[in-house]
Amino acid sequence: MKVNGFSASNRWLHRFKLRHGIRYHQISGEAEAVDKDSVCTWLNGLLPALLVKFAAKDIFNADEFGLFFKLMPDKSFIHKDEKCVGGKLSKERLTVLACANSDGLEKLPLLIIGKSKNPRCFKHVKTLPAACTYNAQTKAWMTGNRFSQWLKEVDIHMMKQNRKILLIIDNCPAHPKDVPLNNVQVEFLPANTTVPNL
Repeated sequence: MKVNGFSASNRWLHRFKLRHGIRYHQISGEAEAVDKDSVCTWLNGLLPALLVKFAAKDIFNADEFGLFFKLMPDKSFIHKDEKCVGGKLSKERLTVLACANSDGLEKLPLLIIGKSKNPRCFKHVKTLPAACTYNAQTKAWMTGNRFSQWLKEVDIHMMKQNRKILLIIDNCPAHPKDVPLNNVQVEFLPANTTVPNL
């Protein structure tokens, strides 16, 4: 730009970023494109027709997330003369499947998937809390078989209560679409989307 002797204060830089809508964000992985037409069709056609058939207490949403239980923060406050260095970031993780109903009054037990069949931390544990179930898988990932088993367990649980529910879930490859169920109606979100506020 051929500008000589330019010096900007922190305040000038702050105002420049505000003026041009520049924000500081964490870089994330690639994101798949969302088909806006299919989302509109789902939100305006299929979803309202489904919600009419079920009470709020019978509409559930389930989703998995990775829990990096040994991961330390990647930012910190330090004095200006100190170095900010640390070791390698831990990649040890668990996969957690959480499921709750639309009115927020009922939460199904968490399904936790870890790598080890008998983790050392369970050495003196005779039973886990009723609010969670633990499974092992070599990479601590959700698989189609484990998800199908979980769906069947939810179906049996609802059958015992003589209750029919709607379960809204994303269409991840680990979520098979052909699981035979009696009391759980599973509806998948459009590709690459998350659940809307119901």
